[in-house]
Amino acid sequence: MTQLQYNIIDSKKINGHSIPIFSKLPDQFKKSWIQITKMSLSNTKYVACLYFNDEQKPGTVIVSDFITSSYPDIYVTFDLENNADRLYINPLMRKNGYLHIVGLILRACFYNYLNGEIIEGSKDRHAAADKAYIQVKSILNEQPKPNKPTDHLSANSRYDIEPPRDPIFPNVWHGHRVGGRND
Repeated sequence: MTQLQYNIIDSKKINGHSIPIFSKLPDQFKKSWIQITKMSLSNTKYVACLYFNDEQKPGTVIVSDFITSSYPDIYVTFDLENNADRLYINPLMRKNGYLHIVGLILRACFYNYLNGEIIEGSKDRHAAADKAYIQVKSILNEQPKPNKPTDHLSANSRYDIEPPRDPIFPNVWHGHRVGGRND
């Protein structure tokens, strides 16, 4: 895949990291909007949510201290060092190849809307996430950082276990997830 396929017209280098510059959202995300919430939890700094609904105008980016009660179609939590921690994609969207595109979009959003914050992929990646991470790094012309050795991966990553049905936080999302296993 090339940068143009995702509407990336340029990138800027900041401390060895590439920040993609989009002419518009990638076509797969043209009907989506984003909310980034700063969290004050011991291990979580941000939750980034992508929605494919009509609650906001497509292309809207909201940065807030408050999280919406609507369960997102895609969400990523980030640890205190801005590394992706937990990722969720609506089961109905998982085969669409959105994982790496989300990384590109969020890298640009965090940098542009959060005073130059630069996010990075997880250090604990299951096979699909590792493939997407390497693809993002290739598109950004960056060297991928190695994944943890297999024997140090979390059980979810090592054995590709479906994460718990409901996240620990925010509790307003409990019972609202669409589809999936582990009922």
